[in-house]
Amino acid sequence: MALTLLDGTTIKLPGHDAGSETPQLPSIQELVAALRARSQGEAPATGPEPRWEPIVAALLSLLLRKGFISDRELLEELTKI
Repeated sequence: MALTLLDGTTIKLPGHDAGSETPQLPSIQELVAALRARSQGEAPATGPEPRWEPIVAALLSLLLRKGFISDRELLEELTKI
């Protein structure tokens, strides 16, 4: 998939190109489907099982940066594990 800007610049975005030889990132829908399947004890249907640690780290980073949760709230919840 590519994005073409008004000035003609083309930016290649991660996606599922049929002819691409380089591995592509899964879509958000695929990640959610894999997470749902895994939560029900099933193997994800979208190829190899994704590594959840980087995904959770990215989500926590976004939540903290956007102010949806505070450092204190996160630490309190982590101590409950």
